Amino acid sequence: VLAYGHCFIVDEENHVVDCTEDWATYADGDARPMLLRTIAPMSPTVVHRRAALERHGWNERARLEDYELYLRLAPEGGFAFDPRTLAGWRGHGANTSRGQRMMLDEQLAAQRRVLPTYGLGAEEIEKLHARLRFARAEEFLRLGEKREALGLALSNLRGGADPRRERRCHVGSGGGHHAGREGGGVHAVLGRGDPVRVDRLVV
Repeated sequence: VLAYGHCFIVDEENHVVDCTEDWATYADGDARPMLLRTIAPMSPTVVHRRAALERHGWNERARLEDYELYLRLAPEGGFAFDPRTLAGWRGHGANTSRGQRMMLDEQLAAQRRVLPTYGLGAEEIEKLHARLRFARAEEFLRLGEKREALGLALSNLRGGADPRRERRCHVGSGGGHHAGREGGGVHAVLGRGDPVRVDRLVV
C-alpha cells in the first residue's frame, strides 16, 4: 500500500545532523508491529498507492495525521521498504521536549481510534500504552526533562516489563542514558510480562 525508505535530518543551517539509518529498524512487509511501537516512516520518504489513500485519506483533526493513516493502511497490505536514503526532513527550533510530549499523546490517541479495528479491546490497548509511556520516559530523561520522565515512569510502572529498563529510567541515576529511539524494541513493548495479543494482528 506504500513504499518508504531512510531519511536525512537537516537542521536550519542545511547541515545533515542525523539519519534514520543510524537508529530506526524499519519493517519490509507487515508494518503493524512496528507501528504499534510508534516507529513510523518519515513522511518525506513515503509514496502511497492512490487507491488505498483514496479509501482512507487523512484525519485532518489529528496532529500526527500521517501516523494515523499508516495505522489504517497497514492491515490492507505491506509497506515496501527501500533501505536507501533518498529524502530529507528539515528540523526547526521548536521545543524538543514539548514536541515529544505532543507526539506521545497524539500517537496514543491515534492508536485508540484505530486499534479497535485490529481486534484489540480497550484493556489490551491500555496495557500497550502503559508500556509505551514507560519506554518513552527514557527519551525524556535523555533530553534532560527529569520531571516529565519521572511522571511517566511512576504512573506507568506496570509497563516496565524489563528490569534493566526500570533501572535506566530511574531519574536519580544521574544519567541521560539512551538505548535507542525505538523505546527498547518489540519485546519491551509487546513481548514480555502480560503482552498485548499480537497474534491477533496477523490476518
